[in-house]
Amino acid sequence: MSDVSVCVRDAAGQVTRKSLQAGQSVNIPGQQPFEVTGENLNQLRVFFQGQRIWFQAEATRLRLTAATASD
Repeated sequence: MSDVSVCVRDAAGQVTRKSLQAGQSVNIPGQQPFEVTGENLNQLRVFFQGQRIWFQAEATRLRLTAATASD
């Protein structure tokens, strides 16, 4: 796995840019929904609300929105 640069924007417009190395973990706080952009996103292991998020091979953008419990 090579280094991956990502940009995460939250609902408040707060932008966090990270260059991640293989095996590196980061926690990015903020208000959902989140928009994740970058190249080679399929090389990342992203978890959101305790679930792993899988990227398609060519994906460069993903929107993460919290699930709501239904009665």
